[in-house]
Amino acid sequence: FIQNEAVKTEVVAQDGLTLLTKCATDHQFDMASIQYPSMELIWSIIFNLSAAQLLRANKVFVDYVIDLTKSTTDEPDKYVLKSVADGIDWQMRQHQIKEEKQRKAEKPKKLSVFGVPIDHMGRQITKEQRLTMEQAKEFKFDLMISYCHKDADLCIKIHKRLKDTTDTRIWIDTEQMFGSLTECMSEAIENSRIILVCYSNAYKESANCQSECTYANDLKRTIIPLRMESNYRPNGWLKIIIGDRLYVDFIKYDFETAFKDLIKQLERYDRRYKEMKGSHQP
Repeated sequence: FIQNEAVKTEVVAQDGLTLLTKCATDHQFDMASIQYPSMELIWSIIFNLSAAQLLRANKVFVDYVIDLTKSTTDEPDKYVLKSVADGIDWQMRQHQIKEEKQRKAEKPKKLSVFGVPIDHMGRQITKEQRLTMEQAKEFKFDLMISYCHKDADLCIKIHKRLKDTTDTRIWIDTEQMFGSLTECMSEAIENSRIILVCYSNAYKESANCQSECTYANDLKRTIIPLRMESNYRPNGWLKIIIGDRLYVDFIKYDFETAFKDLIKQLERYDRRYKEMKGSHQP
């Protein structure tokens, strides 16, 4: 994958997408050695806004991706190619949604004569009312665990301990995966209040993990970073999202100490965990 933003920009500037899309869509090329690697590269580049706009304007490529997402096959090579196409298609749609939201946001909001936002009936909407409406949203899951499969063992251990010691509704791909990977992941994020981002260099290099983390950030979900790799500091897109957030270090400290810190973070950021703590106290 290409994860350096400067390299992505240069690929777009030098018209590298033309070659990549040809390699990806031309059936004369070998699927395993040419088409699949080209699709993976495109998936990593599509997070660049200029790249996404160019790819969405390429009808041949868009039609090819859509055909792949609709295909049904048990052949391992084609199934893997379909999974990448699902990710590319989902990311292109997200860019389109963002553009539409931006256009709507640019339209003037309805304001009262005092400059206060009002609803369609002309009634004043206070900051407290907006906050109450946001908090009133019902979520199917308390949290989702977002991780790279390289770090699966530790993440599954964290998941098991949370289930054994707390009344937590957790989404993790080992239990909830049905159908398209990207659609399942997006639904999981939409239906979870908190996202545990189990980060490492492998997480940062994964286009799928970037999709998850970026989407969680776009939806303004509570993100709690969990460090999975020693001597790794977030960089690139991951640094932009995690920034200076407090993280739980499952590498520097033993598991029990780190897990207690995780519970403290959950109690700090989420009202439900505060209530759970209060109900368990004598």
